[in-house]
Amino acid sequence: MDKKALFTLYRELYFHEMDVKEKLVARTQISFAIVVTAFSVISYMLRMLDFSSNFYAITFFIIFVSISTLILFASIWFLVQAFSWRHYRGIPSPEEVDQYRTKLIKYNDELHAYNEENPNNHQEIDDVDDVMESYLYDKFKFCSTYNTKVNDGRSGFARDGFKWILSALLPLSFASGIFITTDLDTSSPRKELLIKDANVATQLVQLTKQVELLKSETSKLKKESIMVYAQKVTLPLIASESCNIKSETALPAGEIKNE
Repeated sequence: MDKKALFTLYRELYFHEMDVKEKLVARTQISFAIVVTAFSVISYMLRMLDFSSNFYAITFFIIFVSISTLILFASIWFLVQAFSWRHYRGIPSPEEVDQYRTKLIKYNDELHAYNEENPNNHQEIDDVDDVMESYLYDKFKFCSTYNTKVNDGRSGFARDGFKWILSALLPLSFASGIFITTDLDTSSPRKELLIKDANVATQLVQLTKQVELLKSETSKLKKESIMVYAQKVTLPLIASESCNIKSETALPAGEIKNE
């Protein structure tokens, strides 16, 4: 295989590795989406878990959920490594290539002038196209080799992360099976769900206090009215009794005068 064939191979390999880079990003994002979905399922089951249900079912459910959560955290570490490793090498931009070619042409012109002034110390002049081809050959070779190593490392992390995700789905499926079969969901229609509204409860407490206060005030008013009524009834009786006593005491005096 000659140099031109190798140049074509390195160029194709370079663009292939750049395409692999984009595919790795997409693969990692899909894996992250699976992890987020798994955590959403876990958070829902924990939020709706009925702790008054079967003790053994709840225990096994929490064990499987804990195992799945730990494995998912391990998968996140691998996925972060696969997603954050982005140090790639790229070929020079067209502007940089053109500047390099311009420098080569200028350097050859200077060599031509030098050779004309110093024929006894003639310097060899390289062809610009050959130099440019070697320059791009080296760049494609270096970049494709470096990017291949980077993609291999990222692919390994992405593959390990996906393996950990698959491992986490097994205990999660067991936990979901227990959650469904043993009816641990508090929102299940087969259960009587007691809905407690904090605001309503607070208002009921305040209303109860006001009713009790009203009752106490009413009882006080009743007692005061009874006392007033008793006083009104007692005063006429006392006045009549005093009049009777005065009349009884006056009769003997009249009898004495008549005698």
